[in-house]
Amino acid sequence: MRATEFMTSPVVTVRPETPIATAGSLLLQRDITAAPVVDGHEHLVGIVSSVDLLRGRVVPDPRAHLRPEPEESGEPPHTVGDVMTRKVVALQATADESDFCRAMLENRVKSIPVVSDDRLVGIVSVSDLLRTHVRTDDQIAADVRALLRDYAGGQDRWAVDVTDGVVSLAGPTSATERRVAVLLAESVPGAVRVRTGPGPERAPRPEPTDHRGLRVFSYDECLERLRTASVGRLAFVYDGGPTVLPVNHGLDGADVVFRTTWGSKLHVSEDSGPVAFEVDGYDQNLETGWSVLVKGTMSVVYDEADTERYERLGVRGWAGLGEPSFWVRIRPEEITGRGITG
Repeated sequence: MRATEFMTSPVVTVRPETPIATAGSLLLQRDITAAPVVDGHEHLVGIVSSVDLLRGRVVPDPRAHLRPEPEESGEPPHTVGDVMTRKVVALQATADESDFCRAMLENRVKSIPVVSDDRLVGIVSVSDLLRTHVRTDDQIAADVRALLRDYAGGQDRWAVDVTDGVVSLAGPTSATERRVAVLLAESVPGAVRVRTGPGPERAPRPEPTDHRGLRVFSYDECLERLRTASVGRLAFVYDGGPTVLPVNHGLDGADVVFRTTWGSKLHVSEDSGPVAFEVDGYDQNLETGWSVLVKGTMSVVYDEADTERYERLGVRGWAGLGEPSFWVRIRPEEITGRGITG
């Protein structure tokens, strides 16, 4: 991934003329340890850390030393320009994760400014790099499947398996399609390696069951059931009590999306509280049934690219949805499914 995909932007910055006390308060308020220093044209001219701001301003306590400390001579620093580091390690916005890791290790720094045409556009910290890799295999696999499905025009042409961040792809044998699939998978945060091919032959495994003997659905089967179910049930706490509402929904990758008007569903989505979403089916003659449960958080979607993509899913509003309406997205934190066989 390139820096623009994981850097922090906009950046908290200071000017060379910023008073040290002001800069110190800013770092404390934003809970950061360093800030880039820019001039009036947003050109990077230095970087200042919390340690830099203490330079020359901490007076020794004579009670703490047996031998008197020499008195500081000269005027103490007053502005960021007096204490900042002027030789800054910075990288271009086109640099990738490995470039930032290497630069941090070689220069023993924990954050690196990102520039484009000599202007500051972002900053990458150790936390930013960690955030792209602290992801579960299921989250990585869901993102890879979504990208490959979009590339294939909505068709699931690739089997995706992720173990410890290593992505294994099995699908079309065309060299061009394999190259594109690998490039797409490599762009997913958390993907460490990408492999293609059918892989070694494995003996078929028995279908997993839980302690009650119910069949446990795989992640892919859960998504397929969510994708094909006509109606789901949304459960959340509203006004101090439990609420369950029917929802016509669609699936965008692993996200459950639906439309609603202003009301209780929209209110809870604005709060981004925990929600549950369930779909199920039952055949009375065969005495079989199944259910899939999604647990996560819900939020209103304002991004135009997202809403345009959701419109193409063909999701109908519930009970004659009027205008204005809003798209709401459920971001799953857990997806489970069970089935009863007759």
